[in-house]
Amino acid sequence: MDFSVRTGGPADRSAVVSLCRETLLAEDTADSDGLSRLLWEAHDGRDELRLLAHVGGRLVGAGFATLAPRHDQVVLGSVAMIAVQSAARRSGVARVLLAQLEARLGEAGATEIWTGGGQPQYWWPGIDVRYDAALQLFERMGYLRVEEVANMTVSLSARVISGPLPDGVEIRRLTAAEAPDFHRWMQMAWYPEWAREVQMALVRDPISCFVAREGGDYLAFAAYDTNRLGWFGPMGTLEAARGRGLGATLLRCCLRDYLDRGETECQVAWAGPQDFYRNAVGAEASNTFVLMRKAIGSQVRSASARE
Repeated sequence: MDFSVRTGGPADRSAVVSLCRETLLAEDTADSDGLSRLLWEAHDGRDELRLLAHVGGRLVGAGFATLAPRHDQVVLGSVAMIAVQSAARRSGVARVLLAQLEARLGEAGATEIWTGGGQPQYWWPGIDVRYDAALQLFERMGYLRVEEVANMTVSLSARVISGPLPDGVEIRRLTAAEAPDFHRWMQMAWYPEWAREVQMALVRDPISCFVAREGGDYLAFAAYDTNRLGWFGPMGTLEAARGRGLGATLLRCCLRDYLDRGETECQVAWAGPQDFYRNAVGAEASNTFVLMRKAIGSQVRSASARE
């Protein structure tokens, strides 16, 4: 198949969403607005990391990646998505998109490339095992499996969201007015990626984050719908405050919001520890994702667009 690859721009957003609806599982495009924001407004996204493949004037494939420095000074590239129209598969489109993303990530300074993830903004924790062709592509391109992670599904009901409240602790929804103080606490107590991810809860209406406070200090938090609608997380409780039921209480507050808006289930994203969610709300392991990694060197950085 004779195809060309170019850098995508804002005018391509609707066409890319249409391609995603055609090529991805229905559940992965149910929140199409969120997917569009992720692909085009990612905090570390770059124009050169948005690639589109065309046959004539018809869009047949898209590849998106992000770039972010890590705490140990390693610069990580993350392949956010590769989607190829069914009629254009097995013609080299996906391989060329991935090769060109690798080359551009390398030129931008990346030393490692991972599949999925890309916190704080991501759509999948890794490659969903149901996308078998994607797993095969990355393996052929030299990516090594690092680990498997799982989402868990919670079936929502009034029984699931009921439970005792911890004594002497303020449990409530985060407010916009306290956002600066909360963000500083998140940066000090948790991961910088979590701090930035939870910031996205502030744009939801209502704000999709609950907190536990005692004596004016934050002890725990739980957020949902940060990246995509219907996905819960992240959440965390300070080590000194664990064992008091704060996590389970905040989790149920979030699930109550889902139930109030008519949802029948939600996904706990990148779930762990699974026993906690299973015991607290009856969650069951559902989708499995594979995290894969590739170290890149000069041969990738010098790859040309002719591939």
